[in-house]
Amino acid sequence: MIVIFIVKMKLMTVEGYIHWFSKYMATKIEPKFQIKQWKKETIEKLYQAGLIGFLQRFNGHSEGITREIVNNYTQEQTRVGNLIIPVTQEYIFKALDLPLIGKNYHKGLHFKEKAWNFFLEKNKKGTFDRAKDIPREWFNEPWGELFLIIQKFFACDKGQTMAHLYHVRLLQHIKGEVKINLPYFFFQSLIKMIESTRNENKPREAQVYH
Repeated sequence: MIVIFIVKMKLMTVEGYIHWFSKYMATKIEPKFQIKQWKKETIEKLYQAGLIGFLQRFNGHSEGITREIVNNYTQEQTRVGNLIIPVTQEYIFKALDLPLIGKNYHKGLHFKEKAWNFFLEKNKKGTFDRAKDIPREWFNEPWGELFLIIQKFFACDKGQTMAHLYHVRLLQHIKGEVKINLPYFFFQSLIKMIESTRNENKPREAQVYH
C-alpha cells in the first residue's frame, strides 16, 4: 500500500504519466479506509493520534504498480515505467506527511514490559503467553477495532486472527504511550515485502498489500 502513495506523489508531478497511472488505478482493490465503517470512539483515538489524514489516503492499490516496484528495486530506488523513484525513509516521510520522530521500531523488535494487559479484557489479563499470539477477541474496545485497522492498514496482515507484539506496540503509539517513527516502520516493512516477494512467482495477496 505504501508504494501507491510514493508513486502517486511522483506521477502527479509528471503530466505525461497521469493517464497511465489512472489506468492502473482503475483496477485498484482493497484496502480502502472510510470513517463511517468504524465506531465513534475508534475514530476519536485516530484523530488524537494524528492518523486520520494518513488513513484517508488509502483508496485501494494497484497490484501492477506494486510488482513493478518489487521487480525494479535496487538500493534506495526503484523504477515505474520511465520514472526513477527514491525508496528511502525520508521520501516516505514526504509522501505520507508523517513526522520523522519517535523510536525506530519495526516488526522484528520486541519489548519486555507487559504492555498488552491494558488492551485486553479484564478476564484475560495475565493469561497471555508472550511465546504465543493474542486472539483478536481478547481485546477490549476500542482497541479491538483499532487492532483490525492496524492489521489492515499498518501491518499488511489482514488475514490473520491473532495479534503479535508489534501490533501491541502500534496500539501503544495510538494511545500516546510510545511514539514510533512511522516512516521508518513503513520503510522497513516495505523493504521486507520487496525481499520476500521478489523471488516468488505467485506472492500471497497480503505480501503485496504494502
